Amino acid sequence: LTALVHYDQGDFETALGLFGLSLVLNPDNRAAKFNQVMALNALGRLPEAIEMLEGLILLEPENPRYHLSMAQLTLKNGHYARGWAAYGWRFRANEPVPRLYPYPEWRGEAAWGRLFVYGEQGIGDGVVFASCLPGLLQAGFSRIEMECDDRLVGLLARSFPGLNPLGRLEPKVPEDVARLPRADWGITIGNLAGIYRN
Repeated sequence: LTALVHYDQGDFETALGLFGLSLVLNPDNRAAKFNQVMALNALGRLPEAIEMLEGLILLEPENPRYHLSMAQLTLKNGHYARGWAAYGWRFRANEPVPRLYPYPEWRGEAAWGRLFVYGEQGIGDGVVFASCLPGLLQAGFSRIEMECDDRLVGLLARSFPGLNPLGRLEPKVPEDVARLPRADWGITIGNLAGIYRN
C-alpha cells in the first residue's frame, strides 16, 4: 500500500524500491511485478520495463492488461510493428467495448471488394487514425465506408475523396447488424495503424 501511495505522489524511485521489497517477501506477486513495470516506465527506463513485462506475459500469455501495457511501452520506445500488434488486445480487455460486426477482418492482405472501417473510441482517435486513410484509399478496394463520429462526417468526406464516411452506427445487438452497409471486409480504424504505421 505504501508503494502505491509513493507511486500516486510521483515518487517513482521510492515506489520501485518498495515494489521490489514486496517481491523479496513474495517472489510470485505478479501485481507487484506489474507495478514495477509501471514505475520503470514512469522513470523512463523503458528497456527494463519491457523486459520485465515480457516475463509477465510469459507467465500469463492471455492477460490483456499486460499486452495493452506492452503496446504502450513499445510504441513509446519506437517499436511500432510490435506495439501495434499488441494494441489489438484492447478488445479483449473491453477497451473499447466490442461491438457486433458481421465482416471478416481485413489484415492488410490484397484488397478487393468493399471495406467497412469501424469507428472506435472518441473523436480524437478518429482524427489521429485518419492519418492512415491515404494509404487505405490506395489499397484497391472498390468502395470504402467508414463509421465515425457524426461531427467528422463532413470533414472526412472533404479531406478524403473516395471515402464514404457514415455517422456512428454502433451495432450492439443482432438486430442492429441489419442496418450496416454491405461489405466484403471490415477493420477497426485503430488497426489501420498496424498496417500503415510500421
